[in-house]
Amino acid sequence: FYSNYDIDMENPFEPGKSVSPDRFKGREKNIKKILRDMGKVQKGNVQHFFLTGNKGMGKTSLAEFVKEYVEINYGMIGIYVSNKGNNSLNSLITAIIQAFLNKIPRNVLFEKIKTLFSSIESVEIIGNRVSFKPSKSLIVDIEKDFPYYLNQIIKDLPTNNGVFLRVE
Repeated sequence: FYSNYDIDMENPFEPGKSVSPDRFKGREKNIKKILRDMGKVQKGNVQHFFLTGNKGMGKTSLAEFVKEYVEINYGMIGIYVSNKGNNSLNSLITAIIQAFLNKIPRNVLFEKIKTLFSSIESVEIIGNRVSFKPSKSLIVDIEKDFPYYLNQIIKDLPTNNGVFLRVE
């Protein structure tokens, strides 16, 4: 019975650090389950999935692998948003919108911002990144109709193959 277990084998997963896909032994079923719906995403059908488990089980590595895989193999836009420090729904919404805005080509970005968001506290270009700070009234409007705002932003993304949004 005990001879089937390799107790000397070290867990390759460490919280907050990705590992290479070759370390995903036994996770093929999970990966296939997630990837099987990517064709639907390319056709405009929203798909959701949640990765749960104990700390150090490889959730971050698996999510990062899938994000990179769909970027390369499906031509999707991969977006990562950290939920650390986002202590409210408004700050998470702002972080998601900002991540999407940073994927829009610069030649259409400012026109998009002017037409979509009427009252912005500030938009700053820092290096090649956009910092988005909506006014309190705008974030309330965005929260009420979040899917509308995301759809309006997605129209100007450089590819129409779908978006893989990873929030952790």
